[in-house]
Order: sequence, then C-alpha cells, then structure tokens
Amino acid sequence: MSIPTHRHAAPPLTPHHASEEAYAAFVLEHHGSLGSRNYYLQIRREFVEAYPDLQVWFQAPLTERVGRLRNQPRSHFFGRVSYRARPYLYFLALHGYVTFDWEWLISIPNIHLWELFKAAGVPADVERLIEEAVQLGYNRLSSSHDLRWVVSRLFLHTGIWQVDQITEAACDELAEAVRRFGERSDIALFHGSAEEYRKRARKSYLTAIHRLKVVLYLYLDVILGHITDQYSDYAYA
Repeated sequence: MSIPTHRHAAPPLTPHHASEEAYAAFVLEHHGSLGSRNYYLQIRREFVEAYPDLQVWFQAPLTERVGRLRNQPRSHFFGRVSYRARPYLYFLALHGYVTFDWEWLISIPNIHLWELFKAAGVPADVERLIEEAVQLGYNRLSSSHDLRWVVSRLFLHTGIWQVDQITEAACDELAEAVRRFGERSDIALFHGSAEEYRKRARKSYLTAIHRLKVVLYLYLDVILGHITDQYSDYAYA
C-alpha cells in the first residue's frame, strides 16, 4: 500500500459564516450548562455583527484579528470581539467554512483545539503520535506540546483533519512561514522582541516541525503499514 507524495489540500474556500442554527446545534450538544451555551452563542452574534462578511475579517490588520496582543491585560484587549470569537472560528474550520492563513496561526501562542476535536468526534490520532514520539526517546511533555502546536496549525491551514494526510510539503511550508514571521516589523506585538521570537522559533517551533516529520515516518511505516518517499529521509533521524 502506498500514499502519494503530495496530497491535495482541501479546495480553496470562500470564507463564510455558519448559520446561528448550525452553531447553536453544536453548542447545545457539546456545552452542557445554559450559561455556557448562552456565552458561546453571544460571542458568535457579536462577531457576526462586527464582521457580517467574513472576508472583511480576513483582510483586517493582523493585530485586529488576533485581538489580544503580547502582555495585554484582559481589560484592554485590542480586538475583544476577535479574541472572544476564537472558539467559533475553530468551529468554522472544523466544519469546512474556513481555513486560516499562517500569519494568524503563528501569531497566536496557544490554540485550544483538542477539546473541540473530542466533542466533534474527530479521530485526529494526535495521542498516538505522542506515544510514538515517546517510543523514539522524546520527552512526553515536550512531545505533547510540540506535536499539538504543529498539528493544530496544519489542520487549521489545510482543512485536512487526519495525521496520515499530513505531507512533508505542508510541514516545510509551515517552517518557511515561521521563518518569515520573524521578519515582521511589528513582531513585538505578538511574541516580544524579534530576538525573542527567533530564539523560540529555532528552539521550539522549527524543532517541533522536525519532530513531527520523524514521528510521522514511524507512524506511517510501522503503525499504518505504508510509507512514502517524502518521509524516507527521517528513517534514521
């Protein structure tokens, strides 16, 4: 059994909102308390009122879309509506309404996607990847953090939600985006100084991407029983 060297990403999307009914059904099923349901529906309403055309949000300055900037207190959000809307935005991606650009994904230090995966029943197999990393001798805690950091961003950018669909080309594209982000003149707003970001990129982000490539080789070969030439360089990494 073999898989192609390059898998096709999800077709380009015209970003658009989910109906309130569709989101309400998801919220009703996965957020038990009345207070939680009302909260999630309210942040969607606020976001849709601010950006009825979702493409306008994508064209807005990155600071506005990120919402909460580096060391910014909760009482002084730069873009409170965008910041609060992140759970709704992740829902849109998971259900095929949007995919996200690298800059937005890299500018956000933490993406809380995994509880949403569990709620939606998405078999992402990230836990299996973490176990394979541990078997290879990597630290469990750092592997959990690093692999989740990479995989969540690959999923949200490509619109592909299974780890065996991740390609080396997509990993390399993310690595290049990480390097380019370090050249931004406004980087301090998101990650501190340029020096601080580049250090983090080198020691954390780029290392995490390489770790994912190594683990994917084992995952595809040993676990799924097939491999592709795209990961052959990592057989003895």
